[in-house]
Amino acid sequence: MKVQHKVFLASVAIGLFVWIADAVMDRVIFYRGTLPELLITNVPGHEIYIRILILICFILFGLIAARLIEKQKIAEKKNEELISGLQNALERVKLLSGLLPVCSSCKKIRDEEGHWTQIELYIRDRSEADFTHSVCPDCFKRLYPEIKNNT
Repeated sequence: MKVQHKVFLASVAIGLFVWIADAVMDRVIFYRGTLPELLITNVPGHEIYIRILILICFILFGLIAARLIEKQKIAEKKNEELISGLQNALERVKLLSGLLPVCSSCKKIRDEEGHWTQIELYIRDRSEADFTHSVCPDCFKRLYPEIKNNT
C-alpha cells in the first residue's frame, strides 16, 4: 500500500476515533444515554455537526498530506535522476589542473614521467578536446610574406 493511501486512511481513522472519543466523554461526563445512542442517534444537533466537521477536517488533512507526499516523492525522483546524470557527466570529464611545464621554444609539455610531448597530444590524452590547426594572421604574414591576406 502506498504511503499516500496510508496517510489518508490514518486521517479517516483519527477522525472516527475523535467521534467515538467525544461520544465516550458524553457518556462518562454527562450520562446522557448509552454509548451506541451517543455515537449516532441521541446526539444533540450542534454536536453532530461539530463531529461531522471534525471528521471532514481530518479527511481533508489526509488528502492534503497525501498530495504533499506524492509531490515530495516526484521531486526526490527528479533529484535522483539529476544526481545520476551529473555523476555520469563527471565520470566523462577529464580535468587539466596545476602547473604545466612548457618549452618556451617548441611549446612541448613535460608530462609526469618527464617525457616531452606536443601540446596537442598532451591535452587530447587528458581531456575531451580535439584540435584543428590554422595559422594566425601574424604568423601568416611572417611565414608567407609574398601572399596578401585579404581577411
